[in-house]
Amino acid sequence: APSLPPRLAARPRVGDGRSDALTPRLLNAALHLMDERFRIFKVMLPKQMRMLTQQCGINFGHIRGYGVEKYFVQHLHTSARWRTSDVAGAWLYYVPVVPCAARWEHKTPALSKEENYERAKKFVKQYVKRAVEAVRMAVPDGFFERNAWRDFFWVSSQDRGAEFAELAEVAFKENAAVLVNTASEHMHFRPCQDVSTVCSVNFDLPPIADRLLERADPWLVSRRTRVRGGADWNKGGADKEEPWHVDKPDSEGFVRSGSYRFEPADPPLRPRHRLAFFAGNLDSNPLRKRMYTQFDRGPPAERRVLLVSGRMEDKQYRQAMAHSTFCLHIAGHQVWSPRLMEYLWFGCVPVIIADGYHLPLAHLLDWSAFSIKICERDASNVEAILEALPAPRVDELRKAVLRVRHHFMYFANPKFGDAFHMTLLQLFIYALHLRHGDPNDVAPCDVTADQCKSLD
Repeated sequence: APSLPPRLAARPRVGDGRSDALTPRLLNAALHLMDERFRIFKVMLPKQMRMLTQQCGINFGHIRGYGVEKYFVQHLHTSARWRTSDVAGAWLYYVPVVPCAARWEHKTPALSKEENYERAKKFVKQYVKRAVEAVRMAVPDGFFERNAWRDFFWVSSQDRGAEFAELAEVAFKENAAVLVNTASEHMHFRPCQDVSTVCSVNFDLPPIADRLLERADPWLVSRRTRVRGGADWNKGGADKEEPWHVDKPDSEGFVRSGSYRFEPADPPLRPRHRLAFFAGNLDSNPLRKRMYTQFDRGPPAERRVLLVSGRMEDKQYRQAMAHSTFCLHIAGHQVWSPRLMEYLWFGCVPVIIADGYHLPLAHLLDWSAFSIKICERDASNVEAILEALPAPRVDELRKAVLRVRHHFMYFANPKFGDAFHMTLLQLFIYALHLRHGDPNDVAPCDVTADQCKSLD
């Protein structure tokens, strides 16, 4: 029977910052094991539903996180590595719905935003219900009773998360795993079953971030993580230890990655002139307004903590992230935002001020090594908290961000160890425990969401 490496089989819970996070070597081994063993059956939906998926793009305006649904539909359809046509031999079953596309395709300009949302929500719920009925037709009898839908999964990157399964049959709604951006205890996220997605599909920003990072610290060029290119890059040899490769090989046959490695003798990264930065819609959460009022003093160029109301021009936004040591992830309408991923790409240490957020990949990576968590009630003290951090600790956090940033990137063609692979790895671990563990305890639980409450 397929087996996990011992430490992975021990079901590590790394979201609370404990020391049992997966080491890079163990993570690499788990990714290779997944490549060898994991198989997914993609359910074929009716033609009309497939056409809806084909009509939408990866990006929905400036909301990069909505493209996660379409990305999974595309790459689980084209990937021969994990997809199987053998229903009986599959580990998990993918229901390829795209609730975001359905919602956006049914907007009416004559209606208000609220009326459009209610109208679209009704349609999307019916859309998901029809998809579940199609699954009943596609999969032989007995599969549903075997695990009561627990070996099915779907993706819903809309703000309402799994709410769109409301009209589907109860067994599907309660037991099928769902990949969501809204990984919040307030949105019925089930940390032992559901997956918090890496919520930004953007192919253009990471290369820009690379250039800005290496302009500030030119010696980082020598610390790029590289692996020998070519068709056999992931097959045996010493290069197999390196879980990363992007773009085209250079003249030496290597390809550059989105991450960096460091040696003990490496110098500290060059200091950034601003302590902390945030830009976003202040009306989406009273907490944002309070913080903006608190730090709205003095000329913007001289502020140690800069909060900007609304969207910035793209170049200014990128420069602000690249010139700030910390970037504030403040809860809005929901706990998630594509900004969190962008902070990591630009080497800006995230400061997460969003109670109840189950962070992406928290089962695999120790977020306490490359971010700061501050409870919402302590948000007014953010400047004092950050200023009190010792310089070596800050440099440690910044370098840790650069080590893991590639795990939070999607690419037009998926790369080993990227956000797509890491998300599938979480599903693979879920499937392994479903097959070989306690069926009522099939996945690790992330406990970060309860930390703020325990301080009361």
